[in-house]
Amino acid sequence: RSGHEKICDSLMELHALHIPDPPRIQVAFFSGYSNIKSTGFVKACCRLKKEGLIDYPSKKTMRLNEYGVKRSPAVDTPIDNTAVQAHLRVILKGKRADQMFAILSDGVEHPRQAVATTMGYTNLVKSTGFVKALSTLGGLGFTIYPDTTTVQLADIAFPYGRANHEVAAPPP
Repeated sequence: RSGHEKICDSLMELHALHIPDPPRIQVAFFSGYSNIKSTGFVKACCRLKKEGLIDYPSKKTMRLNEYGVKRSPAVDTPIDNTAVQAHLRVILKGKRADQMFAILSDGVEHPRQAVATTMGYTNLVKSTGFVKALSTLGGLGFTIYPDTTTVQLADIAFPYGRANHEVAAPPP
């Protein structure tokens, strides 16, 4: 598929994940681009804008507009948090980021040191693999930091609610 078709597909998938205005970096990763400034991604986005298929709600986000949704193939909505998380993990580049995502997938707040230890790291300051994995997840908007020593997956991974707070349907 062409670059602009991949972007439309990705925007439809993100919409199905209840992310109507995703950060451009998420769209890029879902579309197979590693950088939002890559020529291919920029040109495909320009084409979609020129064709009237996308809008930019802010400098960092984008979305398919009504016309774009009508012109794009429908996608299935994930049925639960496990399906949502499996979909999100597809775009992760690197074994360590995926490992960290798995550790955090319970939805609770974790001490960063405990996550690092579980991943086999002993020194948070010098563990570049840990820092890169944390940066990857954070850059995609997949993590939040309740305080300076903890990390947890962001609400994007839990549209059906967190453990013991599951809901029948995700928010509109």
